[in-house]
Amino acid sequence: YHQRAGSTTVHEVHGTVTRHRCIKNAHPMNFEVNLSDNKTVPRCQVEGCFSSARPDCVLFTEPLPDREWRNAYGAFHQLTAGDVVIVVGTSNKVYPAAGLPEFGERMGASVYNIDIEYRNGLNNQIIGQASQVLPRIVSLVEELSLES
Repeated sequence: YHQRAGSTTVHEVHGTVTRHRCIKNAHPMNFEVNLSDNKTVPRCQVEGCFSSARPDCVLFTEPLPDREWRNAYGAFHQLTAGDVVIVVGTSNKVYPAAGLPEFGERMGASVYNIDIEYRNGLNNQIIGQASQVLPRIVSLVEELSLES
């Protein structure tokens, strides 16, 4: 979804449900989902595989994709004073990814957590629904840009 919004560098540490892969060998799978056809199971087209599909995301008890985790951690490691990180709608309870916001603060960045509930461990909390808070933040940044 970040890519649809125009982001060019996205580290999907938990994968995405917008892609699929085969269960057996993690081959990427492209297919159109037909919700009215609940009898046909999409199968991997790689010769000799033919296993069924699953979302290309990390489920509980599964490890994070190593490359994506290293890239995300590396991006946070480069944060410095003056950088801003906005964390939206996460419980910050499932590690290791839950530790990234606090790590960002230790690196000197200003980290803002936007959620409907207060989350322990972060300095800057904005309590509210993202659908209401984010447009207001965008408006404020636009106003500041016009003033400078």
